[in-house]
Amino acid sequence: MAPKASPWNLGNILGLLALLATIAFGIIPLIVSSAQQRLRLDATIQSAAQIVGSTLPSQVRVTVGGKEARNVYATVLKVANSGARPITPDLFAPGTVLRLRLGDQCEVVEQRVVGARPQDVRERARVTVIPGGVALAPLLLNPDDTVLIQVLTSNCRPQLVPSASIAGITQVSMRDAAKIKAEWAYRWLIVFAIVMGGIFSLLNIYEAQIKKMSRWQRQLIVFGLLTLMISALFFLMNMMLSSAFQSFSPTYQ
Repeated sequence: MAPKASPWNLGNILGLLALLATIAFGIIPLIVSSAQQRLRLDATIQSAAQIVGSTLPSQVRVTVGGKEARNVYATVLKVANSGARPITPDLFAPGTVLRLRLGDQCEVVEQRVVGARPQDVRERARVTVIPGGVALAPLLLNPDDTVLIQVLTSNCRPQLVPSASIAGITQVSMRDAAKIKAEWAYRWLIVFAIVMGGIFSLLNIYEAQIKKMSRWQRQLIVFGLLTLMISALFFLMNMMLSSAFQSFSPTYQ
């Protein structure tokens, strides 16, 4: 009688380590990150277009708002609740606002709300001018609510520095919209690859036992793995599309 082969060969040990890595580096960080970001506010520059350059021919004069201006930019700022809980006006410190500074030398010529999701957020959003930028008055922002603000500035190249005093939020996140989408896509691709590696490693661990199973049992396992892979793929696609849709273009009216 041939001795029973031990399941703890090098391949199976590596498979188990891959499965543990799936949990340690894939699932747990996502859970921790989700718990830490339950209350989150993001402010980004959605787009910035230079309308008037910093240098002009001597015979050319450009006035904005009745004043001569150079280095004029039309900038669209995006403010979004990217957390899992609503941000309510009472969370703001009394008498404070969300400050969106664009530079000490910036002169704000015009500011207005040009888009929002959902539409009623646009009706409630109030934007005022502050030195070097604009301010958004406290308002209710549910998860995934977004406000788009167009700011026309002169004498500077806008560089966004957001700040606010909001309970539960240590700082307003400032990230580039394109980088956010790329980071989300990269993150979920990595997690997807790790999870799939863990699944097949687990299958490798029980390879000896699976060979002893009946045909219908093996078919059931294969069907379960295919279902899990397809579900994970759809989940990944949904997260990538959701991230892309958050960077929608403003509708000017």
